[in-house]
Order: sequence, then structure tokens, then C-alpha cells
Amino acid sequence: PWPGASVTIRVHSESGRIDLNRAPRELLIGLIQQILSDADAETLVDTAIDWRDTNEQPRADGAERTDYARAGYNYGPTNRPFNSVHELSQVMGFDRDAVEALAPYLTVHSRRGRVDAVSAEPIVLAAIPGISRAEAEAFAEYRDAALAAGEEVNYKELGNGGKFLDTRGNHYVFSLDSDIGLADGTTLREHSVVEIRPGRQYRVLARELLPATKITEDESQ
Repeated sequence: PWPGASVTIRVHSESGRIDLNRAPRELLIGLIQQILSDADAETLVDTAIDWRDTNEQPRADGAERTDYARAGYNYGPTNRPFNSVHELSQVMGFDRDAVEALAPYLTVHSRRGRVDAVSAEPIVLAAIPGISRAEAEAFAEYRDAALAAGEEVNYKELGNGGKFLDTRGNHYVFSLDSDIGLADGTTLREHSVVEIRPGRQYRVLARELLPATKITEDESQ
């Protein structure tokens, strides 16, 4: 609560998300299979990797500049790392709805190929080859209870998924989603990504003010 307003802040570890620039192909495929069950995950991932790699040689199911031209695009892959997750909407095969569905589980800020096992959500854990959705949900429930009780977590519960996971818990990059609800029903939203390292001044890596929304009288009823 705040005088004349209410403030809600949600904090997430970026290391618990899949890094669009660093993640191995298998992990990206696994995430798309979890979120976009009807999509051709291998083609989408190869096309995304062709966007971020530095050459003009298309992957088996990917697309480079000549493929974009044949498809009628007036641009092609940047051949550099993604600047933001939403840049994915420019990649051939990805529409806005697909990117919005994937965005909560992707990042460009962790700069890690592995996912932080301490903070990853079940759907991210289930993207790891060999881990089912049920196993991921059961592990996340066990992990959160163990951490809350101050107990050590046995990450061997995740079996052979270890090569895709970081269990050190030394993550330093966090996203902060802030909602400020004003008395007139207007909500102001801001998304920030901040790096906080021990003994150093924090750094703001990204900041975005989102469109304000307002609850109408009909909606409030």
C-alpha cells in the first residue's frame, strides 16, 4: 500500500530463464515444444539460431538472407546476438502471439548457456531433454519446500538433465516488473532488468515503460 496508490513488484531471476543467445539448440527446441505444441520446433529454432549466428550459411531447417528475400521480406538476419527477446518477432516463422507466449521463459541477459536450477520454473525445467512436465513440477515443489526450510536440495532428482543446469545459485541478474495502481483505476507498468553483484554498484541493463491501462466502470462492476 502507498498513499493514493498500490505498488506491486515481482522479481524473477533472469538466470532461471533460457538465454536466447547462449542456450543450446536442444533447450530451445524443448521450450517451444512445451509452449507451442503445434509448431515445428526444429525449424523455428534453426531459423532463430541463423538470426543470431555470424555467417550466411543456413542451418538444415533455418533461413538466411536469401531465404528471407525469396519469402518477400525486405530484411534478413542481423547475424548478431538478439538485443531483446521481442526481437524474436522479426525472425521468420515467429508471430507476435508466439513471442508473447515464449517471452516469460526467455532472456538475453543471463549470458549463460545453462539454466539456474535454483530459480527455474517448471516449464523451463521441462524443456530439458529427458525431463517430463510432471517430473519438473514435482522437482520444483520439492526444491521450493527444501529451500524454504533451509535444507540442501538434491539436484540428482533431475537425472541426466545436469548438463543443461547450473546448480551453484550464484545468479546476479534480475527482472523487476512493477505495477502502480492509482486511485482512479489507472495502472502504470514498468519492466526493468538489473544486475546486482556483491560489492558493486547495481547496473540497469534494460528498462521499459509499458502502456498504462485503466479499469472502466463496466469492468470494475
